[in-house]
Amino acid sequence: LKEERDFLKVTYNYFKGLVRSRRLPISQWMVIMDACTFIGETGCTVSSREAVQCFIKSRMIVTDPFTDREKNETLGFIDYLEAVCRTADCMGLPDNGQLWKIAKETHSIEEYYTMLLTAEVPPLPRNEGGMGVENKSRDLVEKVQPFISLMKFVLCKYFDVEDVDKLKKKLVHNTKFDSGNVK
Repeated sequence: LKEERDFLKVTYNYFKGLVRSRRLPISQWMVIMDACTFIGETGCTVSSREAVQCFIKSRMIVTDPFTDREKNETLGFIDYLEAVCRTADCMGLPDNGQLWKIAKETHSIEEYYTMLLTAEVPPLPRNEGGMGVENKSRDLVEKVQPFISLMKFVLCKYFDVEDVDKLKKKLVHNTKFDSGNVK
């Protein structure tokens, strides 16, 4: 996650800034999941229930939820990173080796990501309980990297920019404008 920290921090700040909050509420977590088209019943997506569970399981544990209500109901940046990892673990994304093999066949990683989200490529098999994928033997790093790559791809399309650097600049600019520079 170290290499992706800047990108994840910018997205975190942008989406929490939309509601002028110091921390990310569940409503904005669901906006992120929806903007990235990660919620659905087909393709490499998670259900709304799984997205909510990833959020809830990632929250900071507080001793008194009534006095620390904001911390109990929202995600700090580290909690957000945990939610991203939990969501990546739930999704049936192929590993980097499979991604590059398919990218060579289709000549376009973007085309492959589009196929992933539209169920033209089958995701990895799900557990019988529905939460997460069957094969837990892969390292989390192998799951998170494709997830963040997919997140970057989809957000670039969502914000109509050509590359990740322009996306980061746009999100930083919009964060300062929309949230009164809330940090």
